[in-house]
Order: sequence, then structure tokens, then C-alpha cells
Amino acid sequence: DELAAEFDSRIYPMETGFWGSEWNPGIDNDPRITVLMAKLIDRAGGYFDTSNEYKKSQIPESNEREIVFINATSLFNGRAKIFLAHEFQHLLEFYQKEKLRNVSEDVWLNELRSEYSVKLLGYDDSFDDSNLERRLNAFLLSPSEPLAEWKNLAPDYGSITLFSYYLSGHYGDKILADSLKSGDVGIKSLDETLSLNGFPERFSDIFSNWTIAGILNDQSAGPKFAYKSGHLADLRVSPIQSYPISGVGTVISLSDSVKDWQPVWYEFNTPVSSGAGLNLKVEFSAQEGTNFKIPYIIYNINGKKEIGFMSVGSSAGTLFVKDFGSEVYKVILIP
Repeated sequence: DELAAEFDSRIYPMETGFWGSEWNPGIDNDPRITVLMAKLIDRAGGYFDTSNEYKKSQIPESNEREIVFINATSLFNGRAKIFLAHEFQHLLEFYQKEKLRNVSEDVWLNELRSEYSVKLLGYDDSFDDSNLERRLNAFLLSPSEPLAEWKNLAPDYGSITLFSYYLSGHYGDKILADSLKSGDVGIKSLDETLSLNGFPERFSDIFSNWTIAGILNDQSAGPKFAYKSGHLADLRVSPIQSYPISGVGTVISLSDSVKDWQPVWYEFNTPVSSGAGLNLKVEFSAQEGTNFKIPYIIYNINGKKEIGFMSVGSSAGTLFVKDFGSEVYKVILIP
């Protein structure tokens, strides 16, 4: 009864008001929505299956109705409304993208909107034991998951949730709602919506700034290099690799591969001692034809952080950092 009341009074009106309507009266010619509570596999909160939106003559296993499935165990741990808010967005998205515009959304962005629905309804306003706290912990366990590669694991949900907080915090949640109304999908729909809303940045710019914010999260370094949410004020990831540089003549050579939209952080540090200023030279090369943007952060002993972007031409680039070991004690590269 409590869940039904929550759906009728908050979840349904707030989500349809924000994302747009469901298919109504839908495949079953009934304006009502079915919510089926069932015991699902462990750790599954619920699901939405598009096959139920088709006739049995098209898909024999279809239930021919607008339906979402929720794990009944969530009634006992207080998360049922969170899962219902999440899955209901998928039902709305099906109508907005597949029925109205005949396109299928990228899974990662579809899931991102569903995760954002939890925030939209205020379920993350209190951080302790919230969905956001769980997603943050999952993200910190594996922060280098590629954002747009969906494996349906906890770190995937962590990454998209954190990115949704960053994106909406700096550009407004209208970007997410408007991109749902786009005839494009994925990154292309976000770029289109950013342009229509008058923002000069594109997804690649926002992604780069997000990777900087992930390790820096410092408003004083620039407003785009920090999260806006107070719940995430202490978030800082650790570098995936850290390399100490002991003195003149130190050479470090490393090779690695990076997937599209995968955040990685490499740290180079040195003990700070008076008069030990070195010239740090970083040479970068990649396979011909690859397209890299390489942000870097220079940490000064006076507390100042300098942020820049390494110039990469013909898949190669060079960065020089002066006073390494006297004025500068750490450099982080984010290719």
C-alpha cells in the first residue's frame, strides 16, 4: 500500500513530468501500469523488459502490457521505491525513444537516466544508506571503468551515477531530459542538447573535466573541476599507477591501453628538497590515427594546482614541467 501510494503521488507524476509520458493506453489499451513484485535473483532490484510492449504474435513470451518487475525482497530493506523509480524510467524511455522516434538508446545512457530518477525524487537527499552512497562505494572500488561500456556490474552503475551528478550539477538536469527527446542516441544526443541549450562544451570536454574532478575535486582550481553536490565533496580517486622520480637521469617508460571514455590517472612524484629542481619531460606517443586528449595536473608546494591539456599532434606530444622537486612535487596525467 505504501509503495502504491508513493508511485501514485510522487513517482508517476514527477517522472512523467520530467521525462515525458509512457505509452498510454499502450499495448494493452489500458492506462494503468502493472508493477509485479516477485522474488528475483540475488542483488537484482528489478527490471523492465521491452518484449512485453509487443503482441504475442510478434514475441510469444510477451505479457502484452506496460509492466515493471521489482524484487519483492526490497519491500523489507526499504529500497522498493528506489528500484521502482529506476525501472519506471526505462518504461518511459521505451516510449520516448523506441516508439516515438524509432531509435534504441545506448544502454549506459538509459541506465544513467534511471539512476538520475532516484536523485530526482529526492531519495538521495539523505546520504547515509542511500542509493548514492552505494553507487559511490562501487565507483571507488573500480573508478577506471569505461563510461560507455556496459557490463551490468556494480562499478558500471557507480560510474554513470557519479557522471550524472557531475553533468547535472554543472549543466542542469534539463540536458538529460532534453536528450531523451532527441532523435539521436548516446553521446550524439547529449552533444545536440548541449548545443541547443547554449553550452559551448561537448561531451568530450565534459568527460575530460569530469576525470580531472575525480582526482582533484577542488573548487579553487576551477569550478568545473569539482562536484557540486555536498555529498561528494570528499570524493577523490587514487591513481592507477604511481611512479617516484628520484633524481637527475631518472627514466620511466610505460605502455598501456585505454578504452574509449575510460578514466585513468598516472602519478609522477618526487621528494621535495631545497634546490633540487629538475626539468621533468613527458613524451607521449600513440598508435597513428588515435584521438587523445591528455589533461594534466601540476601540484605545487604552495598548494596551487595548475591544470592544462597536453598538445598531441600526429599521435605524439611532449610536456615540460620545470622546478620538479623544488616548486612542484607531483604531476598527474589523465590520457
